[in-house]
Amino acid sequence: MNSPVNKDLSQMQIALPLPCIFCSYDLKGLHANHECPECSEPVRLTVFAVVDPVSKRMDPLPNSKYVGNLLALITILCSLAGILMIIPSCILRIFESDYSQISPTLIQRLPMGGYMRQFLELCFTSGVCAFCAFVSTMFLLKHLSKNKFLKSCRNATLLMSAGLLGWSLCMWSFSYTIPLTLNPAPNSSLHLLLYTTLLPGLAAACVFFGFRLIIPPIGKHSRKFRQANMSRQRMNDMLCGVLAVFIGRCFVELSTPETTLYAFGVIIEVMSLALVGVGLGYLVWNSFWIRHALIKPPPSIKELLRET
Repeated sequence: MNSPVNKDLSQMQIALPLPCIFCSYDLKGLHANHECPECSEPVRLTVFAVVDPVSKRMDPLPNSKYVGNLLALITILCSLAGILMIIPSCILRIFESDYSQISPTLIQRLPMGGYMRQFLELCFTSGVCAFCAFVSTMFLLKHLSKNKFLKSCRNATLLMSAGLLGWSLCMWSFSYTIPLTLNPAPNSSLHLLLYTTLLPGLAAACVFFGFRLIIPPIGKHSRKFRQANMSRQRMNDMLCGVLAVFIGRCFVELSTPETTLYAFGVIIEVMSLALVGVGLGYLVWNSFWIRHALIKPPPSIKELLRET
């Protein structure tokens, strides 16, 4: 049977409910060469915008709805875990560059009274979100082991789950031990650098690298994801942001507040944290594109058009 594309559109009729991409008018029953009665835009433009021949040529993804929902849930939980630490960390860095220099007087001057207590609560909540994402990743891993199409993503999922577990443990540890660093022993900068930056940075890098290997194979089922340019998440940028945070933190810890290097380190750290936060927002946005394509796959042109 010939494809409807090779036939005269005047003989083809919309067979499925199809909202016009310009005004959302239902085009079902109209001929493909007609115009939308509501906005006068050609029906064929909507047909070309909805049909995705590339995704139809791909191997079908078993349990696509399950994978789509689970992927969106994981990205939301990961983003929450990151944002819960990025925002207060930026504020804390702006007001005071080092946890070890926080004083009761400073805490009272910080916005959101009792800021340190709230910061510690956010640490704990971030750990909870990361642990929930870890559990969700385990469900995804169980599904990947049964799915030939996504079997290549199995190792990346293991890496991501290890990063999420590590992040949750770091955050829970912070919530109980950061107060102990308010009056640190001398020469403890390297210890704080390892404890507050390197370990969670490595955990975040594992998560982002896992996403870097998992998102593209699944995301190619979404035309929006394939065609996106500036809006498409680039995990390499996220990894560079994590590295820049560590570099900025090194400058801060290895210098004194009066030096230019210290101010430069604070700027790098805050800007890098903001970059990672924006990247997390794009990650959630991309995951919803992918989820929509997996839950409600675009119809084939043979399904959408029928001969009159």
